[in-house]
Amino acid sequence: MWAIETPDVEVFDRARRDQILNDIFRLRRWWTLRVEPSFHTLGCALYQDGPEPRFLAERVRASNELLRDHFGAALEDVRSFMLDYVGGEVRWRDDLPLPGFHIFGADAIAVGETHISPHFDLQFEYAGYPASVGRDVLSLTIPIQVPTGGASLEYWPVDLPEFEMLSRAGEVTAVADILRRHEVRRVWYATGRPYVQRGLPLHRIGPSARVSPGDFRISLQCHAVLDDDDGWIVYW
Repeated sequence: MWAIETPDVEVFDRARRDQILNDIFRLRRWWTLRVEPSFHTLGCALYQDGPEPRFLAERVRASNELLRDHFGAALEDVRSFMLDYVGGEVRWRDDLPLPGFHIFGADAIAVGETHISPHFDLQFEYAGYPASVGRDVLSLTIPIQVPTGGASLEYWPVDLPEFEMLSRAGEVTAVADILRRHEVRRVWYATGRPYVQRGLPLHRIGPSARVSPGDFRISLQCHAVLDDDDGWIVYW
């Protein structure tokens, strides 16, 4: 089963968010430009870096060291939330990226509607886990700063197993067919609060209602997979 859940807790209070933002901007030289003009990440991410395994080990080591040095307390906040949320063991893996940050400048933020392609979060494949773990995965977003017009997540009431079932039945041939069959649903973010995708729902980064010059959309991002031997492994 899949779900989009918004637990009624605050993972990062105002003081922690201010501290995180201060450190993010202090580390600007370590931002990685992903898409012009101003979509960056701070930290390695398997969905961006995973297809390049020959470069990944050293990049993950350096990225994790940077994140631990500057965001160690925030990472423990995330781990504490995850412990309560999943009700089981929660671990990092040294060979996988720690939770990191999406950073969108004002000119990279969609307003009103977005044309970003929807997707299923399959990063666990880059971590060496088989497709069969897809029912025991989750993705976590914690907004740190949002534009003046807010920030959102868009999703459709279909997950990967249902999409594959419909595909085998010949009812759909591409994700675009799901978009024609179902209306998009939207969740608006509140800073410091956790937004959890259980399973593999079809989703994408949603738009803002408006954006002012100098706005940023910044969030902590990570995923988790249930490992039969080690409990929940959290990574990005």
